[in-house]
Amino acid sequence: MRSVFLSGRNQHIRQRIFPSLRSVRFLRSTGSRTSFSAGEYNLYNALACISFLSEHGVSAKDIAAVLPEFSGIERRFDIHRKDGRYLVIDDYAHNPHKIYNLMEAMKKISGSVCYIFQPHGYGPTRLMKEGYIKTLQRDCGGRTILCFLPIYYAGGTAAKDISSRDLAEGIAASGRAVEVIGTVPMS
Repeated sequence: MRSVFLSGRNQHIRQRIFPSLRSVRFLRSTGSRTSFSAGEYNLYNALACISFLSEHGVSAKDIAAVLPEFSGIERRFDIHRKDGRYLVIDDYAHNPHKIYNLMEAMKKISGSVCYIFQPHGYGPTRLMKEGYIKTLQRDCGGRTILCFLPIYYAGGTAAKDISSRDLAEGIAASGRAVEVIGTVPMS
């Protein structure tokens, strides 16, 4: 549980927040509850919306009334399958910080995780290569499986001088198991 106190125009919103896999529940000072989609970033996005609306004069009551409709940002902890055996989540974690936070959330849910990661763009991958390797070396172990897809190329004139294999080799150098899908198997 976390507590947050937001102060805006002529009103104060005090809430206790209960994040879980399925939803984030707010317990307002009035005692009523509101829920919306899961994921820590969805929580942050909702808090930003609450702050913005409050600052622009929307009443706490009106804000609370629309929170259940907040489904989060697309591709942020979207649950595609949850059947008791498998949990499939799509998340657009595309930099080391967001990947770290996703992995921290998953550690609270399951000790056995398969991450399938597709780096986005050659320039960003080159720029964040060491951060990716450090994050994934640290957080992939035990029953974690890590697979890389080829770098997503959206066009343009980017130098294609880095690959998912470069990331995988850096991670594998620390003894972590990693696979690259869609290319020649690692030797």
